[in-house]
Amino acid sequence: MTTYPAWSPGYVLGAQRTYANVPPSAAPGHPGPFSGGALPVRTLDVGSDWNSGSSGFTESRFQFRVLAGRVLPTGTGVNAASTTSNACTGSTSRTLTAPTAAVGSCMASLPYLPATFWQRTVCPSGDTSCTAAPDCTVSDPVTNPSTSCVNSPDGLGKLRRYEIRSGNTFPSGRSYADELQNFANWFSYYRKRKLMMGAALGRALEPVYGLRLGVVRFCDTNTGNTCVEPTMVDADGSTPSSNRFAVAGMFYQNGMSAQGTPTNYTMNYVGSQFNTNTSIVQYACQRNSMFVVTDGFSNTTSVTPPDWDSGKSASTYGAAAPYQVTPT
Repeated sequence: MTTYPAWSPGYVLGAQRTYANVPPSAAPGHPGPFSGGALPVRTLDVGSDWNSGSSGFTESRFQFRVLAGRVLPTGTGVNAASTTSNACTGSTSRTLTAPTAAVGSCMASLPYLPATFWQRTVCPSGDTSCTAAPDCTVSDPVTNPSTSCVNSPDGLGKLRRYEIRSGNTFPSGRSYADELQNFANWFSYYRKRKLMMGAALGRALEPVYGLRLGVVRFCDTNTGNTCVEPTMVDADGSTPSSNRFAVAGMFYQNGMSAQGTPTNYTMNYVGSQFNTNTSIVQYACQRNSMFVVTDGFSNTTSVTPPDWDSGKSASTYGAAAPYQVTPT
């Protein structure tokens, strides 16, 4: 079972920060900190039921998109013809008193316990990190939205639901308090792709020495997203504002703005920096490397490579090994 530690130290907003276990009763949606103009970070009591009695339950930012045919559990807040029929219709918001099918697509306020996870009953072959949950009896979630056992989507065994409540036991063998703390840390430090990226980069950079580092955000000058020349730092420098902790802080503060993934343009820009920027390339035989941190594929127009064969002939390189053509 995975253990989720807090983020490694990082230099954020002008100060060296250390991160610790978050309180399960007030787990922040992001570890922060943020500048004064940012919206306040919402906290969540991950160990308490989220329902119609919770502050913000009906706010749109905490709702889920449901599609036609989904059976919504008792306690759902949704526009419906009645409290037991035709969810996702009309303009009257109701709290369902029985499992009810959605007849259209809409936003709904779903009751649930945040501190909930699903565990395999059969581990994949060779996965030594997997701890199998005890077998369980499958109940169809279409007719029973509160089921605690479903077939695994990959066909390998089943998935068993665990709610982190006092008195329950867990595959990890942890106590209730330790299991809840681990979930709270996951929620605040790993829940989303950008949070997980920050966690991974922080842990990877913390022990790094003997390197010079720089960061270039995805950019494309053609679309107004100007590339910014990287500021190089010494990983093992003594000042956190200009060493590996500063680089970690850049990832911790990675914004959520939608600027696409112009991978080709950005890689070309970094290559040009290696070619011409003397603040990066200091020595004649210096090794330079680049790695791309992204959650997906480039979404820009593909780049047409140069015609490397134009004007070339076999005699240019000679017909002997290793340049000769070998039929296949």
